[in-house]
Amino acid sequence: MAAAVVDPRPGPPAARRRHDRPRLRPPARPQPLTGERIRGTQPRPDRRHGPASRVMLRPSASLARDVSLLPLVGDRSAQVGAELLPLIGRSDELASVAASVERAAAGFGQVLVFEGEAGIGKTRLVQGALDNARARDVEICAGAADEVTRRRPFAVLADALGLTGTPADPDRAEVARQLRGSGSPYGVGDQEFGVSEAITGLVERLCSRSSLLLVLEDVHWADPATLACTVRLGRIVEQLPLLLILTARPTPRSPELARLLTMLADRGAASTLLGPLAHKTVLALAEAASGAVPGPNLSRQLDGAGGNPLLVLEMLAALGQAGAIEAAGDNTVDIDSATAPSVAPSLTILHRLSFLPPEVLDVLRTASIIGTSFFVTDLSLLSGRSAAGLAGPVREAMTAGLLAERGPRLEFRHELIRDALYRDLPKSLREAFHRDFAQALASAGHPPGRIAEHLLRGARPGDSVAVEWLRRAAEETGRRAPAGAVELLEHAIALADPTDPARHRLAADRAVALLHSGRSAEGEAACREVLTRRDDPQREGTLRWLLIRSMVIRDQVAEALVQIDEALAQRTASQAERALYHGWAALARLRLGQYDPALELAEQAVELAAPTGDSVAISETLHTKAQVLAFRGHLVESAELGVQAVQAPDPESLPHGPQPATTTAGLMLIAADRVTEGFEMLHRGRQLNESLGARSVLALHHIVYADGLFLVGEWDDAVSEIETGFSLLGDGPAWPAMSLGILALIAVRRDDLAEARAHLAAAHAAAQPGVEQMREHRTVLAGALLAEAAGRDSQAIDELCAGWDRINAARFGVAFPEFGPELVRRLVAAGQRTRATEVTATVESCARHNPGVPNVEGAALVCRGLTEQAPGLLVDAVAAYRQSAQPLGRALACEGAATLLAVDGRGDEARALLGEAHDLLHGIGAHRDTARTGAALRRLGVHRGARATRTRVRTGWAALTATERKVVGFVAQRLSNPEIADQMYLSRRTVETHVSHALAKLELRSRLELAAEAARRATG
Repeated sequence: MAAAVVDPRPGPPAARRRHDRPRLRPPARPQPLTGERIRGTQPRPDRRHGPASRVMLRPSASLARDVSLLPLVGDRSAQVGAELLPLIGRSDELASVAASVERAAAGFGQVLVFEGEAGIGKTRLVQGALDNARARDVEICAGAADEVTRRRPFAVLADALGLTGTPADPDRAEVARQLRGSGSPYGVGDQEFGVSEAITGLVERLCSRSSLLLVLEDVHWADPATLACTVRLGRIVEQLPLLLILTARPTPRSPELARLLTMLADRGAASTLLGPLAHKTVLALAEAASGAVPGPNLSRQLDGAGGNPLLVLEMLAALGQAGAIEAAGDNTVDIDSATAPSVAPSLTILHRLSFLPPEVLDVLRTASIIGTSFFVTDLSLLSGRSAAGLAGPVREAMTAGLLAERGPRLEFRHELIRDALYRDLPKSLREAFHRDFAQALASAGHPPGRIAEHLLRGARPGDSVAVEWLRRAAEETGRRAPAGAVELLEHAIALADPTDPARHRLAADRAVALLHSGRSAEGEAACREVLTRRDDPQREGTLRWLLIRSMVIRDQVAEALVQIDEALAQRTASQAERALYHGWAALARLRLGQYDPALELAEQAVELAAPTGDSVAISETLHTKAQVLAFRGHLVESAELGVQAVQAPDPESLPHGPQPATTTAGLMLIAADRVTEGFEMLHRGRQLNESLGARSVLALHHIVYADGLFLVGEWDDAVSEIETGFSLLGDGPAWPAMSLGILALIAVRRDDLAEARAHLAAAHAAAQPGVEQMREHRTVLAGALLAEAAGRDSQAIDELCAGWDRINAARFGVAFPEFGPELVRRLVAAGQRTRATEVTATVESCARHNPGVPNVEGAALVCRGLTEQAPGLLVDAVAAYRQSAQPLGRALACEGAATLLAVDGRGDEARALLGEAHDLLHGIGAHRDTARTGAALRRLGVHRGARATRTRVRTGWAALTATERKVVGFVAQRLSNPEIADQMYLSRRTVETHVSHALAKLELRSRLELAAEAARRATG
């Protein structure tokens, strides 16, 4: 009977199950497993053989070569007076691998994927890559996934990169610290994202030292966090001297693995499906292994292996062990079909293993429970044998080629060996073994995650102790990888007795983990279900809060308001919680375009929070009011409240993740012409949220940073920041429509009309029906400019007027200074002076709410000057804009003033202002606008020549932006992306975007080529 697993739950025995169990509480903080191997810097031995495996035989010229001495799997460490088999059947693939390693050594990144059934030769090709890498001094990091550890976050990457234990390398040690994780379960931010970013940074730093070969084998067993991080690496491999090799079986195939392989294929990865060897190749392999040509009977028997090279060699060895292979003529061997045993491929390995002593087989079967690789201490723990008692069987298994030493671990030379031994055990016995091992691990104080790996295979329905261990394992895993926690919790729920009260807590935990793992829609549904059933009254507040937050972020605002009303109706919330609910209600009303109710709710939220002394409630409610005021166009007040919101709490104390107060404060400071303060605030917020792993808020920072860059005319950098922000967006935030409007507006002003139309269509597709669109005015303006470009001026005015009516009705004041002058200019030109006067009055009202803000004052003066056709007012507008950092508004003011001055006969002043406008527009790349101002200058007798070109350079050195040239300069200094990011106060992802753009524009393939081109330019 299996031993009882140690009960991890506190409380008297009576509170547990009827039969008493010893109790051992797990450590308060999970401790890392001791003695974990570091595989990253060691060459990986040949665990398996494919067609290229080197199976060793004792050299002999006679036919009596002893086939029975063939090791089950060939390996250099096993050769004793042996000769190596030549590579047979995969020469083209191995040549391709060698070429890829050579490319990596030369600085070119690439991804290779080898797929195929077990034993088909994937690892032999990997071994070829390792051999070539060592010959070229390429750094090697290699790891393999394992069925037993597939729920351990980042297990394969940690294994490959040497992140287990306590690495001596400071870079690795820092990532290992993050990997161990701490803090609350499913905690602040997204720790999986943070660890993934840290691992990516480590790979980039390793690649800055030398070329790198990163091998991840058996990724069909890889955990979701590893696969997600590999997606990240796959997106930047072309920028690095990195050869990434993955191997996988066709099954099992998780959705995460399918997404990874699809992404890699789309980005040009070389994927090879290794099929069976042809009949002639099988015979050549058999001849190389036996030293003689196989006869017809033996050939037919070997055909039963289906072209799988491992099974071919195993069948050959099994027949040799049975003494069935006989001489059949000159250099030929055969079998007697009447007397030779028929060796089924599925039983070949077991047949070979049957010749081992029973004691060795028992030890190997026990080891198969632990996994493909294991510590001797673990084997001793499960088998009940001392290390001394294991020495003989282990040594004999190694001599037989079944086990290999791998640092401090032993491992099966091929997963098929372990699988054959494991599957040969009856299911009930396997379950008992797993439960025994879980008990032993619990008693030895191992982390819940390790214990859960075996309970998942050994527990039975209704086992409350196993359920509790799984819950604790989910709690541990949730700190680093909430997606893994979801799976563990679902297993725990399935095991729990329907009447077990623990199911309620598990359901609540699952809902939280789903939200933190990015599966927002599922998480919201799970939260609603738990709240409806009142499963966990103590956590209702937290669940409802997370549900509301997720809904508002995803623009499910009507549903969010229902939840807020229910929360307030419960009357169990504290005053601070009520303040927070009012704040979220304000944001929901804001997203519905109901600005007056939103402001009223925001003010109530601030009033409720103020006397509580709760810094989190105070911060969040101040930030909410700042957002409402920003949308109302009260830029100065919004900026001040945003700054107060940032200063109120310790960001790490926020219970439900960091809040984006720095985005509102930063952008409003920029909009209020406090540009330096604004960008410093945004930079601070980005650093904070990077450190917390706050993926969604970090994405928002990139998008808001792009908004600020757009305002100050740094359009190329704005585009890069938007691309970077999009790369971070997952299931949730509804910000793409806002950013796509910026992209469309930039494209149309640069005369990239097809690109503008594409962005505009995407913006409309991303818009949520019935929800007020943030920064909709830019989408409207881009559409109107496209209509003008097509000669449909009347349609353009109609679209602008309709857009103005919507934003004015919603009192979306932040758009007034940007949108108003554009509309007034066209209304005056069309003779609609009355409508222009109405728009002007609204913009002037906005200016009165923002005293001392030059760009808003300038916008009001432009509107009034155009409406009254008063050049003096437009000159005053130019003077105001010169105190601002917004070049587009200043340029259009200069153009408007010049037009009226020219009509008044003040040609010199007109030419000067028009030239100023032209230079400003040229500086931001507004080619469509410069064509217009260039034509106006020519009418005034001024010719600017080549500078007035409307053709945008897209390739070559001239196509690089100023920021891209700076980045290329740092690449030439051999700095990694993280190091460049530190130098330029950018995020690493933004640097990646700039490097990618530079490579594409210069039509180069690697950082080395980029560095060489920069050096050539510098010296030429």
